[in-house]
Amino acid sequence: YRTSGKSLFTKRLLRNGLSVESLLAGSIYLSFRMNSPSKLSYSIVIETDNLATISWVEFHVLLGALREQIQAAVEAGYPERPEVIFVIAGEPDEEPEFEDALLRDNSELGRVANLRVKAVRNGRYYELKNAGSRAASGEILVFLDSDMQPERNWLVELLTPFANGSAQLSMGYTYLGCSDWMSRSFALFWVFPVRKGAGSVKNMHALFVSNCAFRREFFLSNPFIENAGFKVDCTILYRELVAQGANIVRAPAISRHIPLRGWRFLFWRALVTGRDADRKMELMKGPRRGQRIASAFSRGLTHFMRVPRQVLRNFRNVELNPWLIPGTIFLGWAFYGIASWEQLRRAMGMTRESIERIPHWVSHS
Repeated sequence: YRTSGKSLFTKRLLRNGLSVESLLAGSIYLSFRMNSPSKLSYSIVIETDNLATISWVEFHVLLGALREQIQAAVEAGYPERPEVIFVIAGEPDEEPEFEDALLRDNSELGRVANLRVKAVRNGRYYELKNAGSRAASGEILVFLDSDMQPERNWLVELLTPFANGSAQLSMGYTYLGCSDWMSRSFALFWVFPVRKGAGSVKNMHALFVSNCAFRREFFLSNPFIENAGFKVDCTILYRELVAQGANIVRAPAISRHIPLRGWRFLFWRALVTGRDADRKMELMKGPRRGQRIASAFSRGLTHFMRVPRQVLRNFRNVELNPWLIPGTIFLGWAFYGIASWEQLRRAMGMTRESIERIPHWVSHS
């Protein structure tokens, strides 16, 4: 920093007691603020289809965590009072009742966010997300499921790729929470990656729409493709976006999925997993039965080998006692055995096609 040739303005500041170092630091800070990326507005869309499988108390844990996430985002420079849209399957006259129930025990969330409720008649999982995206006004759409519990800095990490670049999709990491033998077992062989330790999750190239964010205009041009399946659309959409060459960023935004529980729910989930596997095969590869039947056998063999490998590699990460490993492996074989059998039945035309919904007999089982 040269002291000769100072401007008249600089000389006056120096006479008033400001040091050259202070002026230099101030100019650097001002330059950083002027050139730093602007923080985009965002809307958080929360489906409520999964409320059928968790308790209202667990849902309130999410709402409390969401308040902290929004406050952290405000401190990071994102707009105050973002839009949070809860999308329910019901009639429009049910919206005020659901909003009252939200605010009754979560008034603090209402102070930091603009809460809205959107009803969709007979809406299912992806239909609720699509409807919420159309109702949103933020530049960024954040998708979060009602059975998730985001961890520290989740929201800021998920939004950062949009502020720092031209990302169109920001994908977070989701892992399955566990509290007992069954949930620990499923955490080892479920579709979600295994939590390896504090602050880290095993890397995985997959889109989990329970924990992701899109540029709103981009998503509205590429919404979820609704079909009769239960969890099919995310796989189809991700393949299409990759084929398009979309700018997809994996963000270190970690969220915990509430543990899976209930024998009835898990039995039904095995059946629908098999039917969905055949639906994906049909949509991506074509309707030829021979190819679909071969896929059912191939997937069954793959899971037969994958389950013990996953369990033996990661049982310490979920604190599974070693003497429970055989039971966990047999549980995984049973789950994916049922799924492969149901996939084979659908591929052979032995099942009746119907729209998949969480049945009442498995809710909160």
